Amino acid sequence: MKFDPKQCEAVLAVIETGSFEQAASRLHLTSSAVSQRVRALEIQLGSPLLVRSRPCRATQAGQRLLQYLRRAQLLEQDLQAEFAGNQSAPLMLAVAVNADSLASWFLPALAEF
Repeated sequence: MKFDPKQCEAVLAVIETGSFEQAASRLHLTSSAVSQRVRALEIQLGSPLLVRSRPCRATQAGQRLLQYLRRAQLLEQDLQAEFAGNQSAPLMLAVAVNADSLASWFLPALAEF
């Protein structure tokens, strides 16, 4: 099952802010658009994700989804940090060159690298 990132973002925003209005403000959407995204995800999963009260709270299924989404965010941040840290690492490149090119122009062309 694939989750729509916009729908997941809407659920996260509602749970974190406690209301559809504040989530809409955070996401630069209307509260109706946020509600539609949350409802679409609830339909896809076949279970309500939020208790629509003041403040909004996650249901048991919503808490499970929230746990998954936060773990996914942490994994993404770790991966981004790992790749950002490797930008200074030397680049390894395998090159196949025929003998004539190697003897004439290839090595002088690589000299500056």
